Amino acid sequence: MWWAISRPRPSSLVRKGFRLRRPLPMTPSSRTGGARQTSPEETMETLLPGLHGMLNYHPLFVHFPIAFWLGALLFELLGQWRNCEPWRTTAERLLYLGTFAALPALVTGLFAEAAVPPGPAWQALQFHRLAMLLSTGLAVALSMLVGLRRGELSTARRRLFLAGLVVLAVLVGLGADRGALLVYRYGTGVNWAEAQQQE
Repeated sequence: MWWAISRPRPSSLVRKGFRLRRPLPMTPSSRTGGARQTSPEETMETLLPGLHGMLNYHPLFVHFPIAFWLGALLFELLGQWRNCEPWRTTAERLLYLGTFAALPALVTGLFAEAAVPPGPAWQALQFHRLAMLLSTGLAVALSMLVGLRRGELSTARRRLFLAGLVVLAVLVGLGADRGALLVYRYGTGVNWAEAQQQE
């Protein structure tokens, strides 16, 4: 045909600087004319295998309130030491963020309780849950203390706020310790059926 005569050969295209693509291998689905559809679960397992393998989503949320609350204590200490109002404001905002972040951590933690077996792990869970419920309640109270004020906090209330943040940090530390005990000693939240295949 006429177009076959004027069509450039592959060798001439390569000499002119064009790169030729290699033809894609034919798959059974491409031979039949349809592409294989991957399910959302397969896509999730390929992109985020760690997230796909989680038995509960509690670990995704627990670190945010801990970091925000400890950051609030740090900035409040610095703000009172240097008498710096912007640092105190930062402490208050970090407290708010930690309190909001504690809500999904609390909800996912309550759902994750079902995977904890009776025995020593259950006892550690009881302490962990109590400490974190008290922490969340104290954080809500401290947020109301600084959030519902009119004007600046008095010196007495500012000291009360700092003392509350210290107690909050202690409660969070104790609760987080029991959470680590649940995971690293008792193996809660671990898919043992797949973990034992590595041996």
